[in-house]
Amino acid sequence: YAAKQRTPSARAVRDGELTELIMEIYNDSKQVYGIRKIHAELLRRGTKVAQCTVERLCRKLGIRGVVRGKFPRRPRLAPETDRPDDRVEREFTADGPNELWVADI
Repeated sequence: YAAKQRTPSARAVRDGELTELIMEIYNDSKQVYGIRKIHAELLRRGTKVAQCTVERLCRKLGIRGVVRGKFPRRPRLAPETDRPDDRVEREFTADGPNELWVADI
């Protein structure tokens, strides 16, 4: 019961202030900034805070920066590209020698 009546700790009060600032920066960046850029922006605004504190609060808030996706490296064939007919019909077994020849180009 004492914990419910106790005033919030200094860390809890500071976390509340930082949470508001972090959410403001995150929303100003159109929800693009991650932990490093939020931390840099807090320092620019004159708020001294450790990066691990920003990490902890962002993890608590569910904030993640946008990550650029990698482009596929393999070429995609256009649907109009001519492909050879499947004359074997995926049946690669032969009854005897020299009945079925298959090559991969």
